[in-house]
Amino acid sequence: MTDDLVFDQEAAALYCDTMWQRREGFAALAFGRDGRWNAAGKYEFPRGNWTEAAYRWPDERNLLLKDVAAELAVGSVDVYVCPLLRQTDKRARGNAAHRTVVWADADGIDGPAVVNLGALIVGSGGPGHAHVYVQLDREVPEDVREALARGLMARSGNADPKVADNDVLRLPGTLNHKTSPPSPVPWMIPPGHDLARVWAPDDLTQALGIAPPLPAAAPTSAPTMTAPTALPLPSPDVEQALGRDTGNRSDDFAAAVWACYRAGWTREQTIGILRARHHPGAVKYGARLAAEVDRVWLKANDEERRLQLWPPTAVQPTPPPPAVPAVPDGVPTPAVPPAATVRHALAHAPHADIIRGVFPDRAALAALPWPAPGDDDQDHEQGPLPDFPVDALPGDLGKYVAALAEYNQISADIAALVVLGTLAVIAGGYATVTGQWTEKTLNLYVAPMAESGEGKSPLVSAIAAPVLALERELRAEYDAEFGEKRDRYEIAQKTRDRLIAKIADAPTKERRDELTADLEVTNKEIEENRPPPRPQLLAGDATPESLGRIMTGTCSHIGMIADEGGFLGTLAGRYTKGNVANIDLVLLAFDAAMPYRVDRIGRESFEIERPSLSMALCVQPAIMREAIASPALVDRGFINRFLVALPESRAGRRDKRPPKVPGHLSHAWRECVRTVFYALLPDGTAWDKEEQEPKPPEPMTVGEAAEDLHYEWRVILERRVDPDDGDLAIIKGWTKKLEGAAYRIAALLHLAAGADPEQPIGAHTMADAIRIGEWAIPHALAVLGAADGDQDGDQGDAAGERKNVLDWIRRKGRAEFTIRDVYQGLKGRKWVRSGGAEAVRDVLVDLTRRGYLATVARTSGDGRPLPDALFVAHPDAVNGPR
Repeated sequence: MTDDLVFDQEAAALYCDTMWQRREGFAALAFGRDGRWNAAGKYEFPRGNWTEAAYRWPDERNLLLKDVAAELAVGSVDVYVCPLLRQTDKRARGNAAHRTVVWADADGIDGPAVVNLGALIVGSGGPGHAHVYVQLDREVPEDVREALARGLMARSGNADPKVADNDVLRLPGTLNHKTSPPSPVPWMIPPGHDLARVWAPDDLTQALGIAPPLPAAAPTSAPTMTAPTALPLPSPDVEQALGRDTGNRSDDFAAAVWACYRAGWTREQTIGILRARHHPGAVKYGARLAAEVDRVWLKANDEERRLQLWPPTAVQPTPPPPAVPAVPDGVPTPAVPPAATVRHALAHAPHADIIRGVFPDRAALAALPWPAPGDDDQDHEQGPLPDFPVDALPGDLGKYVAALAEYNQISADIAALVVLGTLAVIAGGYATVTGQWTEKTLNLYVAPMAESGEGKSPLVSAIAAPVLALERELRAEYDAEFGEKRDRYEIAQKTRDRLIAKIADAPTKERRDELTADLEVTNKEIEENRPPPRPQLLAGDATPESLGRIMTGTCSHIGMIADEGGFLGTLAGRYTKGNVANIDLVLLAFDAAMPYRVDRIGRESFEIERPSLSMALCVQPAIMREAIASPALVDRGFINRFLVALPESRAGRRDKRPPKVPGHLSHAWRECVRTVFYALLPDGTAWDKEEQEPKPPEPMTVGEAAEDLHYEWRVILERRVDPDDGDLAIIKGWTKKLEGAAYRIAALLHLAAGADPEQPIGAHTMADAIRIGEWAIPHALAVLGAADGDQDGDQGDAAGERKNVLDWIRRKGRAEFTIRDVYQGLKGRKWVRSGGAEAVRDVLVDLTRRGYLATVARTSGDGRPLPDALFVAHPDAVNGPR
């Protein structure tokens, strides 16, 4: 048996369809490349040769099988699969989406014993080695499943003790490379075999000899998008938990979820009551509510977690205050204020005490609770901006984005946003999408930001390459079909211009009549040879005026992909001494809602019936700041049309020999571009040859379940723009545009997945679009809130300086440090170079008052107090919010 054995896709598909059926969740696979036996006799994979992937089941069933085939085609690859679907795209223990299968990894199988159980058997690659599966007719709790699995092991023979719900076993139809030559992984007793059967948990318990019989559990639901369910009447305990308000929204949320769990509510009912009551946790987590409920739900059987969430209700005696160590005479002792929390103590401490140390030692600091920054009503700093959810992109698109970003050593935020913008470039003006309302285009304006030297140009070039290639192909086809006709058309136009001039100068009426007759013939020739617009997908360096003329020759839609923000700078007046350009066209072209007409004295008039523009621009932060500072661009809503990203630079930590983008992923991106384009324009043109006018846009629709999901999200966003207490009130105009952008993104994801435009957009696709929208919110807050200062802190902006310090803490993992440590770590920053250690001290004091840091007094080796304290970072400042 050799590696050129053909992949048995039918065997693999039978496994997947049997184990997961029509349930919904994530299928977890793992690929081990170039495995080898080490000196200790253990089969292992070299570092970096083990990768895992998750596929949304059943939507990505075919993609899963395609990827397995592709992996097996490139070399020695062992393929593993988790028998249970996952609730998320991570193969974490405890997040199984269903528990209807038990299994044993048998090394020396007792054939008759397992055959009598009606088990399904997969040969794992060697004599006597097999994976044994027994199917259940209902779901069981995890402890019951594990007990049944251990019983099955005992029945199967010498079994490898794999009982965790996230174990992986070999996928049938693939190869086991532990043997030489590699051995197939076949079905020995497949589903549908006469010997196979499905068990009731009680019956299997007795058959395996497990006593006393374990109770079967009621089925639980996988975390799928479902219609709202009826809510039971809350018990007093649930009511009390829902009304709990300790000031810590995270704990209050966990308590409410746990109360619903104890009351026997389903996951969907729990989500429903949290949303119906506008619980602070539901408001806080927004579109991530389901995932956060899952996080608590999965730990509901964990006794330690339950005690943590629900401490004993009896009043505990107040512990005595910690003893304060003796301090030499003449030195004032830092006093710990009588405060309920660390933050309260820090907020009210004098400046000198913060520098010297508010707390006498770590024990005194640990004795008080320390709420996370942002968990109460005090002002708090923006934490680390989230990473783009690349897994929200369909198929191999997310993998391509991640691989391209890694190869260029640049944030995936930039790659993902340019990819989204590119999809809009090739589809934007050719479709509409209708849910509660109609978005008249799929256009996007995206502007990820990065300084010069970050590697934007090669990344943008790679993303734009398939679009340019498609444009060349379309033009070659056009020239072959209409080249001669276009030549005749242009000749006739020039002849017409000369005839008009001659008519004007004709000396006699007879001559004018003769020339006028020639003009009529020429006009007829022009109409007969008028060609359709020559394909053009991208505009180059353009002004708004020239962009309008380009649109007149492209069926009204055009795109821009650029690795610099020159066009945005032009609009902001960067190159015209502050004179802002005419932005009427770029405002109208985002929605294509109204015609654009130019009627100016001294210029040729023209009209665009349905102007349409998509832009993917990588811009430098300075250009974006200038645009935000322009009242003409802000007041008219131009900036609100942009999705922006402000990722952290990887400069100073870049891999100088990064892995190249796999060829199959580059190919997947090329095919994606073509798939989206031809889905909307099957004949490759936006021109209706029969009607001799641009084709109307393809109407797309939002499915009912997807619209319900979008509605719930809109309701949450509306509360967040409340002018009194909404956290998005400062960007309410942008947030309103985001609702429509989610429709557009969902349509683009739908097309990129290869779905038919006529098929309604599904809930999973809308959920991914909303995840992208949620990712965009903190980036918009950071960018739009930084109009008056330098986000990087290099021009003395206080918020930027605090961000520099918090980013340094997080990157370096520094839980404790001194003023000198921070000074040395950030001495390359302009504000540190100019302000020195004093500037660093002021920023640290500011962060301390905001609850990010605390200070503990330091002493020298001989016990003398030191003049400056040890700064201790809140765990969330080091590791990110929990």
